[in-house]
Amino acid sequence: FINFNLYSTPTPRYAKELSNLAHVPLFALISYWVWYWIEHWSGRQANSSVTSTRRIFILWLLVCITIALITEQLQTLTGTRYASWTDIRRDCLGLTLFLAAYPALANIGLPGRRLLATVAITWLLIELIPLGIYSRDYYAILRHPDILADFDTIGQRSRWNRGELVATSDSDGQSALKIQLGTELYSGTSLEYLPRNWNDWTTFHLEVFCADSTPQSLHFKIDDSQAITDGNSYLMRFNATEHLQSGWNSIDIPIEAIRNGPADRKMDMAQIYSVTLFFSHRTAPGFMLLDNLRLR
Repeated sequence: FINFNLYSTPTPRYAKELSNLAHVPLFALISYWVWYWIEHWSGRQANSSVTSTRRIFILWLLVCITIALITEQLQTLTGTRYASWTDIRRDCLGLTLFLAAYPALANIGLPGRRLLATVAITWLLIELIPLGIYSRDYYAILRHPDILADFDTIGQRSRWNRGELVATSDSDGQSALKIQLGTELYSGTSLEYLPRNWNDWTTFHLEVFCADSTPQSLHFKIDDSQAITDGNSYLMRFNATEHLQSGWNSIDIPIEAIRNGPADRKMDMAQIYSVTLFFSHRTAPGFMLLDNLRLR
């Protein structure tokens, strides 16, 4: 049993990835069903002749591609989902696995079926890489729920909506998250996947590198589930500002201050949803580095 509520969103990344990968076996089954239906509708058996089987193959391929495109477009009608080329790619992988595995297709003279099988298996293994990364990162959070991000284990970059990993020897670890900053109204990043329950800790700690030669103001907002449900109102969340000096800055925010952050209620420290760090009205582009975000 896996506790999905450990994460800040209802569904952890590995579960989302499993859901997305379901396109592969599903479309392999659809490919088989379409082949079976066309074969019997045409009144021919797949091994009756090479010519008839090739005709079935061409019609089958057109029908499968059409189904993949239509199902993606239909998702846009739900209002909560959208068409994705990634899903179509996985549909094509299911189709390719069917082509490589179905014995009857050996009769159509499809060139390079062994090569096709090799490509299909390699393609499948590549598609499984994100699932492995997300699963390993989920396990890392289970083992170390106090580490929000230290960027020293694989998968931590994907907890954030923006930023790239860079090597650094100035902070506690080997890597840090680099966020490019622009001159737009708000420029920063959000930690979107994190342990939800902060009740066992007293301090939220992080280290921020300010690349500017002059002091800068870094703004924080921390949301719990109720703040998100109520429309992410300013008064419903924790807000703070820290003044950064040039170079590395060590910041400690008391958990009690976060708990008392909303104007007319207590923050639910068992349902922390996200952490956002941003600058406002910068006069010039720049960057910041983040490292060693922990609960203490």
